Amino acid sequence: MDLDKIWGELGKEPVEGGLIKGQQQLKDVKSLHPLIEVRNNLRITNIWGIVISIGYIVLMIFYPYWQVILGFSIVLTFNIVFIFQGIRLRKQLPLSVDAGHSMLHEMKVHHAAVTQWIENQMYAARFVFPVAAASGFMMGGIWGSGKCLGQLFTKPIFPISMIISAVLFSFAGIWLARKMFGISYQKFLDRLKVNIDQLESQRSTEIT
Repeated sequence: MDLDKIWGELGKEPVEGGLIKGQQQLKDVKSLHPLIEVRNNLRITNIWGIVISIGYIVLMIFYPYWQVILGFSIVLTFNIVFIFQGIRLRKQLPLSVDAGHSMLHEMKVHHAAVTQWIENQMYAARFVFPVAAASGFMMGGIWGSGKCLGQLFTKPIFPISMIISAVLFSFAGIWLARKMFGISYQKFLDRLKVNIDQLESQRSTEIT
């Protein structure tokens, strides 16, 4: 199967009677090019990012303490940045490649871009998760006790418990994030890497 030809033809088939011509070929390309799955999952990730961001805003409205607002504002800022990065990354993942471009080159570029996006998210999580966990702990303390933060911090057990909880929830959050990225993206990136290696091997064979 000529991968370059199939990739170049993807999305260029004429529509007849509401059906895309060459449907089986499109199905084959999807299995050969996991970037399509990554592109779809990026849309889901971006939607969830927007929903979570709205949730942070609602929490800041109901818990108008400057410590809580500061913490959630930091988390919200990072979240918005990564939403825009995710939207931009998704736009860079095409359903077809221009005929004048190398399919192998395109696959390498997109593989590197998605991998870097995931690494950036995981790096930021080391700083964002502790802030989010501490802010959530303070919010929970207010809600559970009915007291203001000033009263809660007069007891030494509260800040100590907050620090311990922030550390534990941060480790748990990072572990969960890695699992989620693995399910949503890494398995498709691994398949994409296999395709890249196969194309490189094929090119090398043709040259020799």
